[in-house]
Amino acid sequence: MPSSATSLRWAVICGNGPRTSRWPGPSWPKPTPPSATSFGAEASAAEADIDRLGQEFRLLLLPKDPNDGRDVIVEIRGAEGGEEANLFARDLFEMFQAFGARQGWRTEVIAAQPSDLGGYSDVTVVFRRWRLDPDEA
Repeated sequence: MPSSATSLRWAVICGNGPRTSRWPGPSWPKPTPPSATSFGAEASAAEADIDRLGQEFRLLLLPKDPNDGRDVIVEIRGAEGGEEANLFARDLFEMFQAFGARQGWRTEVIAAQPSDLGGYSDVTVVFRRWRLDPDEA
């Protein structure tokens, strides 16, 4: 039969007995339950990733356009609307030019008819991609 000292020691080891200053017992941190907000934030981030990756995947599934590498001629006319339309045509031309510059395209103005207030009644521009090889189609 075990002595009372042995059973007291066993009770202290298991955490059921009186604690002494010599051996305080296990001091592991108590596990904290995960909060529902952290799961909600993670779920919403995962859903956003799913949407983004789905859109990228759909773009990758599109067949390549045979005209992707070709030069483009854009003609912008002020037409109806008078000077305001001509000013808008100038703004549109500048937006196309800025977009082409960001894409790394060269722009070449073929024809332009400026209006009195600084707009364009008609402007024609060619967008060319940069080619390293002049024989490249």
